[in-house]
Amino acid sequence: METTTTPQANLTNNRMFVQNTINRDAIISNGWFTGSTEPLFVNNLNVNATVANRILILEHDDIKAKYSTEVYRLLYKTYESIGGIDKGKGFKNENDMISNIPIWRLRIKKRKIISVMMFKINKNGKKMVAYASTNQLSPKEKKEDFSYMLNESYAELSDAFLVTILKMFSRYLHFYVLKADHLMKHKVIHSLSNHCTEKLIPDSSKRLFLKIKQEWPGLLRFCYIRKIGNENKLKLILGTPNISLTSNKHLAFQMK
Repeated sequence: METTTTPQANLTNNRMFVQNTINRDAIISNGWFTGSTEPLFVNNLNVNATVANRILILEHDDIKAKYSTEVYRLLYKTYESIGGIDKGKGFKNENDMISNIPIWRLRIKKRKIISVMMFKINKNGKKMVAYASTNQLSPKEKKEDFSYMLNESYAELSDAFLVTILKMFSRYLHFYVLKADHLMKHKVIHSLSNHCTEKLIPDSSKRLFLKIKQEWPGLLRFCYIRKIGNENKLKLILGTPNISLTSNKHLAFQMK
């Protein structure tokens, strides 16, 4: 059970806690925050009759191949305007995506993929590396997707995606903010916790820096600068590291 007892922000177990009477376990257990729909782990190819409206977790390459063209097309379109899907996502093409991204989470509605979330596995647990959705995804479903990301993985976030998460979960950020130097020891160029001056903020990240400084100033010391491709980016890590990968704790649940 995670609770807070002091009005000062402090760091415990790599998390920032601020004065708040909300209990994280209570938030998760009520079904709203994590989403009430449990995913279905797919272990065989004969799933067409049951996936009209479901969340699927894919872990086997032959099953991924069945969805890969639609998944890759959606991801490619989403990331095309911000540097491309091969920029720091861990894969360069459709086949590479099948081989190198071990866990896929697909939200399917009327037999069409309306959101996809991709995860890699490392020593810190499950890391979300790419996300895309269509305009068929409802605000409630998007919140469920992002809640899953925060509670079942961790992610390096930046730009508009980060701002969306900060706005959507502003009351709960202290449960999920993480220190980059614990998780990204050899990839951080500058940590803002080390008195990084505004002069070091990349031009492409200055708007984001000012937004965080104005609306969430307590998060600045957790932000850092990292090189992605040929560009330095301001980033923040949110989520839950070291999540168990045991899939049998999940139940299949038909979406209404």
